[in-house]
Amino acid sequence: MLIETLLAYLLSAQPAPQALPAQKPAVAAESKPAPVAEAAKPAGAVKGSVAPEVKALVERMQAFYEKTEDFKSSFKQDYKYKTFRRTQTSTGTVTYKKPALMRWEYEKPSKRTFVLAGSKVYAHDPEAQSLTVGSVDTSKLSASVTFLFGKGRLAEEFNITKGTCAGCKGTLLVLDPARPDPRFRQVRLEVDPNTAQ
Repeated sequence: MLIETLLAYLLSAQPAPQALPAQKPAVAAESKPAPVAEAAKPAGAVKGSVAPEVKALVERMQAFYEKTEDFKSSFKQDYKYKTFRRTQTSTGTVTYKKPALMRWEYEKPSKRTFVLAGSKVYAHDPEAQSLTVGSVDTSKLSASVTFLFGKGRLAEEFNITKGTCAGCKGTLLVLDPARPDPRFRQVRLEVDPNTAQ
């Protein structure tokens, strides 16, 4: 998922930045069970499909994230610039805690922080010494984000197939939106077949 693009898209449609007091960083704790939330389905949504060979894994993964209260993980993001025919790779960590708190700490190629806290989005760029704040309607976020909140259902909003990946340790799932989304073309998730994480 192009997290940076999603957050930039959300911020671009928001009011002018505001000054804020310093925020405490999100801290990941051990995974704790939480109540399963109702699945949110947008009006007029096109139902996705799941390839039979990955159906059980997708269901286990969905169930795992519905009961997960918090986690922390590393990420790698490849952003492709079509006009310049180049790809920029970013790495960092993502921290998630229910309800609706996500924090992306980019380490490379430059340090940046994006935080989604309820209906607010914060973007901090230490190099530019800037903090941008915006509001967001979380009901309009893609299922690739809301499923982490225990709301979105990937199997209903994506066509999911098994991908090939030479360097993957788990199973690569390729998620193509059932309905075209201007924010991203495809989501790829590497899933541990034993734990469904």
